[in-house]
Amino acid sequence: MLKGDVLPCLRDVKDFLALSPSVVLGPARQRRVGDLLNRMKIGPKLVDSRAALRDVWNVDADFLYAEVKVWYQDKFHSQFDLIWEQMHQQVHLEGHKLFPKRSKKVKG
Repeated sequence: MLKGDVLPCLRDVKDFLALSPSVVLGPARQRRVGDLLNRMKIGPKLVDSRAALRDVWNVDADFLYAEVKVWYQDKFHSQFDLIWEQMHQQVHLEGHKLFPKRSKKVKG
């Protein structure tokens, strides 16, 4: 998600990340990694897709707000709410509308 593979609006702000999203795949030594991964688990269910995220946001619009915001450099925090709004808009779009180039590759 942080790389923009789920919601493309995050691609535009990846340079403002405090850490590379790839650290999620390594040991969870960074507190922000553990916080994000722990929060993405709701009981036995894991929020691991755009559809799952959409379902959770329909109930709790602030779900993951703090956990995602902390991934961004402090100087970007004043702009984070704009990206958060874009994320909420994009979560309702279908994949071919979010990633038109990717859809063309699959069809062609």
